[in-house]
Amino acid sequence: QIGNEYEVKVVKITDYGCFCELESGLSTLLHSSEISWTKKNISPKKMFQVGDVIKCQITEIDKDKRRVAISHRLTQENPYTKLENSYPVGSDIEGVVNNSNEYAIYLKLGDFDIDGFLHSNDLSYTGKPDEELKKYKKGEKLKVRILEIKTTDQKVRVGLKQLQNDPFDWFKNKNLKDVVTVKVIS
Repeated sequence: QIGNEYEVKVVKITDYGCFCELESGLSTLLHSSEISWTKKNISPKKMFQVGDVIKCQITEIDKDKRRVAISHRLTQENPYTKLENSYPVGSDIEGVVNNSNEYAIYLKLGDFDIDGFLHSNDLSYTGKPDEELKKYKKGEKLKVRILEIKTTDQKVRVGLKQLQNDPFDWFKNKNLKDVVTVKVIS
């Protein structure tokens, strides 16, 4: 039945998944996208061997195409839901820089096997994003604020500048045409 968990036996491994037997003569495909919550483009050969017996959940039964789809990851707790329960949006969490590119930093968040996406625009209120990116190195620990968790898309967006005071907060109690005193700096 769809939604039920079963033990299946891995009988063949390909680049795109594993063929598994629910019972003798009833094969099904465990697609590589259904192996892990957090590992993208995972090689099934690194996870399983022919003969392994693993837990899977049936996700689709198509009698016309004579196809049954299963998921291994659905038998495990979704780490994004666990993160959201422990650290809801607005919470602060420690992370370790594990990757970066020309516009963002990726951090492994806490004890979760989840990467947080830290866009260069969320590094500082005043610094230039491309210059701010250069300040952070792989392995460096950072405290960040969780800005968004997309459980279904398996994405987490975090921010660093959100832990600091926004310089524009100075204007909160000011109105248009108010007179203010300033200091010339340049």
